[in-house]
Amino acid sequence: MLKLRPANPEETVEFVELSISALAHDCVVAGRYGNREEAMSNARDVMGATSQRPDSRILAIADEDILQTVGFLWHVVLKDPSGKDYGWVHQLLIMPAYRHRAYGRRALLKFESLCISLGYYKYGLHVFFSNMAACALYDSVGLMFSSHGRAVPVLTQNLEKLLPPQANQSKVLTS
Repeated sequence: MLKLRPANPEETVEFVELSISALAHDCVVAGRYGNREEAMSNARDVMGATSQRPDSRILAIADEDILQTVGFLWHVVLKDPSGKDYGWVHQLLIMPAYRHRAYGRRALLKFESLCISLGYYKYGLHVFFSNMAACALYDSVGLMFSSHGRAVPVLTQNLEKLLPPQANQSKVLTS
């Protein structure tokens, strides 16, 4: 059984190290930086600034059947222009030994359920087009290109998925 739970301090350190490396790799592959050192420096800056947000949460993706943490999902709560909350995934990271076993897909579906239970109307994330595995994963759970949002370079795109209203909210709206 897959579970999302708050990462403990040791897992958080592991996540930050893995994320910096993964972000730097994606930036170099996408052509944003000419070399790994420059990309690593930028990734450290991004991780430092974003992880300091008070609503920033790092969740461990735990497979309780094998008693292992198989990855991490880092998210925040954002507000749209009308003030409605929605979930934003900064990073979905499955450890290399556990990739290609549907952990990423299952973790996103768990996160989607969490967003619905919190009353969010959507969740979103950012993807590098050069990361074909991530693009395929996000497509498989129904994430679509965002028609609005901040301007991003052509090599990347924001994706989002509209969510059904929470059960008790829909009852209020229909009664």
